[in-house]
Amino acid sequence: MWKNPLLLGVFSAILLVSAPFGFITAQGNIPNPIKYDNFPELLLAITTAVRNIGMVLAVLAIVIIGFKFIQASAAGNEGGIKEARKYFWWVLIGTAVVVGASVIAEAVINFVKGI
Repeated sequence: MWKNPLLLGVFSAILLVSAPFGFITAQGNIPNPIKYDNFPELLLAITTAVRNIGMVLAVLAIVIIGFKFIQASAAGNEGGIKEARKYFWWVLIGTAVVVGASVIAEAVINFVKGI
């Protein structure tokens, strides 16, 4: 007995959601909102953007870690120096991963284009 109103609600929701798309396609093609024509160009743009943002964040993190080193060494806090050193290495590892992923993506894309 409860299935009929549920099915009616599901079908009406499908009709409400799909109605605008039917109207758009009846008028013509939907323009592509992405300026890239194929997936490799899109992937290259995304990896380049992530690499650029990651590099800016890495520089900011290194500056902040430098201040942590200065604070810890001025206070003679050996634990603070170890913590700052640990953060510094994690930032270097993260930066290497981001740059490495970008380089690998570019190499794969160039290899596939060459085939």
